[in-house]
Amino acid sequence: EMKERIEYHKDERGREWDTVEEAFDLSGVLERIKAQYGVILIDCLTLWLSNLMMNNKLTSPDSPGKGDLRGDIVSAGIETEISRFVDRLKELNSSADLHLFIVSNEVGMGIVPGNKIARRFRDLAGRMNQKVAAVADEVYMVASGIPVKIKG
Repeated sequence: EMKERIEYHKDERGREWDTVEEAFDLSGVLERIKAQYGVILIDCLTLWLSNLMMNNKLTSPDSPGKGDLRGDIVSAGIETEISRFVDRLKELNSSADLHLFIVSNEVGMGIVPGNKIARRFRDLAGRMNQKVAAVADEVYMVASGIPVKIKG
């Protein structure tokens, strides 16, 4: 099902788009491709966060909960990777030759999730979105297909 969704989105956007698929190293990809393009779309940061959590074993039923030393260390490592990405964004933001669009999901507007994995994800996503929004020139929230400018 996921492969079909991916193919649908590729077909929908047309073949004139170049697609780079990177599960973990967004900072490295940006560094490698920044000179090749005037516009870059990153879709989506929460998928990237999910990949980081899965890669670091934070999504299994046995994954450490809040207060578990291992869970806190792994979360700190993920936050370090997020900070590295935000630092790269700051560098790119000073380039007048590049327009960068970033898609993320706001997952903190609902009820508190009932399991520790989802709570950890929600907390990490919230902090990630705040850091990215802080360095962005403009921020939009899209609700029901309607973009609402909230910064810039």
